[in-house]
Amino acid sequence: MIRPLGMELKDFHQLNGAKTFSLLRFDTTKQPVWFKAVGKPNLHEFPITVALAKLFPEYVPSLLAARPDCHGWLMADAGGPPLREVEDASAWKDAADRTGWSSDRIHRRDK
Repeated sequence: MIRPLGMELKDFHQLNGAKTFSLLRFDTTKQPVWFKAVGKPNLHEFPITVALAKLFPEYVPSLLAARPDCHGWLMADAGGPPLREVEDASAWKDAADRTGWSSDRIHRRDK
């Protein structure tokens, strides 16, 4: 699946998984890519992810491949470190702004 994209597999990590879903990160000779496959009760994630990638490509990582028969998809890495590893709180604001969830649209429940 990644060879046609000019990438070779170097390593992989399963970050999450259960009987009904799997999330893997593949380290390649170019950029990391992510594979997710879902089953019941998460089948809705597949068409939503595919639709978001087509409708709003500027807000989500590139959809590299999709397999409707297994409800799985391969996406490019978003780039940068995971937010949970960033100490600067402004990174959360930047991520929200880049994805269209600007801070003025997010309301705290305790107000």
